[in-house]
This record gives sequence, structure tokens and C-alpha cells, in this order.
Amino acid sequence: MKNKKIILASMLACNVLWAESDILKVYDGVSTPVGMAFNHNNELIVAEWSASRVSVFGKDGRKRVLSDHIKSPSGIAVDKEDNVYVASYSTDTLYKIEPNGNLSIIADALATPAGVSIDQNGNIMVASKASNAIIFIDQKGTKSNLFNDLQTPVGIVELEHGYAISNINGDVSLYDKEKRKTGSYKGFKSPAVGIVGSQEGNVYAVDYGGSDVVEIQKNGNTKVLTSSLSSPVGVAINPQGELFIGTWGDSAIYKLTIK
Repeated sequence: MKNKKIILASMLACNVLWAESDILKVYDGVSTPVGMAFNHNNELIVAEWSASRVSVFGKDGRKRVLSDHIKSPSGIAVDKEDNVYVASYSTDTLYKIEPNGNLSIIADALATPAGVSIDQNGNIMVASKASNAIIFIDQKGTKSNLFNDLQTPVGIVELEHGYAISNINGDVSLYDKEKRKTGSYKGFKSPAVGIVGSQEGNVYAVDYGGSDVVEIQKNGNTKVLTSSLSSPVGVAINPQGELFIGTWGDSAIYKLTIK
């Protein structure tokens, strides 16, 4: 299926363009996929929110359960050793799942944790929706606030030149390394947990309140890659630069090849 649309919208000092992308439904019957990430075996790890389950989709298309002991799993991140970090939205807890299946608690009292990501130094960043903050957890387990006074943040990703944060009641905001705001995409109804960066420095974000998947380029231009998905909420990028999008509306996962 191909999607092509001309978009008229606004971004701070940015142009919004259209793009044509190939979209393929690759998995169906997924219980509200939210957090998504690839491990180093190119397997897709998915947080199935409504099933309280974390699943692995192998390269052969087969699915296996990694954990079914985490309530309302939301954000997911994978480190260099293939440990999987999962935020429990309803218990304010961050879990670690080791490759051997061992499950442990890394942090608690996180005030509605949504998106999770790992920075280039192996530290964990958690979007704390209820506290309007990004919580930073270093490799010793010490917590601090990386950002404060946000608009209900639900996702964060570190970029070569800074950070991108998705706020479900606001926008997708861009910051430099000194945490100064440099731009903002306001074309979404409700930015979601899903936000990733590419090797080229582009940001990919999704609109849970609508149907868009957007590329925010390093130069400030923006492309709407598709407007055909039903409440996209999760996104992951594989080593080939293909996007995998989890949709809340039809409980599916799509592969989007960027043109």
C-alpha cells in the first residue's frame, strides 16, 4: 500500500513536505503495541500493553513471550548487552529483563513512566508523564531529572546534536546538548511514546491522536511519511533504516520503507 499526501502545517522555522512511502502490515493481533525496539539479533521487542506482556518477534516471523509479569508495559529500550528495559505505566516501575530471562526492578516511584531510551553512554532516560519530567538513571542506579516543566512527556530520544521529546498534550520538542529548546513540531493531535532517531540525525515520531508518521529532519524540514494508520503509538527503526510502527487502533505492526 502506498500513501501520498500534501500537508499544509506549521513548525517553528521549518517547512512541512510530503513523502511517498511503502507500508506493509507485518504482524496482526498484537495486543495494543506501545513500546518497540530491536535487539542486536534484529528481533523486534514489543510491549503489548493490554496483555501485560513483552513479546519478541523473530526474523522468521515467529513470536515468543519474553515476559508476562509486567503490568501495562509502555516504553522499551535495549542496551548493548541486549538487556531489555521496560516501563510499567500502571505501577510506576522500570524493569530489566536479561537475555537469560531474569527479571529485576531497576527503579520505582517514576510517576507514570511512558517512553524509555538509552543514551550513548548507557544511561537510561524515562519520560515521566505525571511529573512532567525526563528522569535520568545512571549506570549506578542513581536518579536525577534531565528535563523539568514539560507538557506531559511520553517519549525521548538522544540525538547527535541534542534531544527530541514527545509530549502527549503538547508537541514534539527539539533541544540542543545544553537542553535549550531549538524547535517544535505542532502538527500532531497527541504525540505518542514512539519516537526514534536515525543515523542521519533525523527524528521519527507518531501521532496517537491521529494517523501520521512524521520525519523531522536535522535541517528542520518535516515530512509526513503516511497519514493512513489507526492511532500509531509505537515506533522502532532497524539497522536497514526501516520503520516499524505499532498501532493502537487496529492492534497491528506495520513496516514503513522510507522513500
